[in-house]
Amino acid sequence: MEHCAVLFLIILGASLVFAEEDVPIVASVGGHWYALGNPSNDLKKRDLLIPGDKIVVRAPFSSDDYIVILDSNYKIIQARCDSPGECDHPLSVPSSSATGLNRTLQMAAALWRRHPGRYESLVNPKGATLQDAVLRLDKGQLDLSPAFRDKEPGNYLLRLQQIGVLSHSRTRTEPLKYTWSPKNPDSLSVFGIAPGLYDLVLLEPVEDGQEPMPSGQRCWVLIQSPRSYTPAARQYAQALSTTNQCAKTVRPDFIREFLRACLDEIASQTGH
Repeated sequence: MEHCAVLFLIILGASLVFAEEDVPIVASVGGHWYALGNPSNDLKKRDLLIPGDKIVVRAPFSSDDYIVILDSNYKIIQARCDSPGECDHPLSVPSSSATGLNRTLQMAAALWRRHPGRYESLVNPKGATLQDAVLRLDKGQLDLSPAFRDKEPGNYLLRLQQIGVLSHSRTRTEPLKYTWSPKNPDSLSVFGIAPGLYDLVLLEPVEDGQEPMPSGQRCWVLIQSPRSYTPAARQYAQALSTTNQCAKTVRPDFIREFLRACLDEIASQTGH
């Protein structure tokens, strides 16, 4: 549960990535709640709190009202008004005894806060989805198995487009044919592309001469050279391990956006 609290905290943008001291944050809220020190303003998700604050729900409240707070010690405290008497008294925000976080996770959280639209993740339509992943590129051969691991075997048409700041600076491949077989995965020949962060987009098959259109399924992939692949994959696996513990606590779109920010940060560490 503690790892989930940490993940929930950094995904929701606690100020620990910007300040010397950690402060509590409103993780989720339903109804009208306020801090006794600032009674004129209702609390909203991501609002920062002061250790020692007293949090109160406005009357009249309903059984649907609740508040979830992540305190300075990365512990979840909450009040739910469907429990008798739980909302009759102020909820106290504990004092701080701050601890540190892994630098990659901290920086990923900072990226997610500063550029939330960059990591926006829409739900993939119908069928098993592609997985954001770190991929190994060796002598023009790209191992796509981490991205396709949940896909059905078959023939696919895809495009890789580099994710950058300026649209004219991005590398974009022509449509590429790929046959996926989980029991005997083949590499994809992609001569001419460099390591870096890419948007992998599945395309709808079309007749010859027509421009293929995106199918709606896509993922982010961090393509790495053999030398950089192992440490990058290890870091991403650690982030995945943490989020897998929190699948029932944190919204899937938040998790995927956070993991994309992790890929972005790992890419910057490897110079790609």
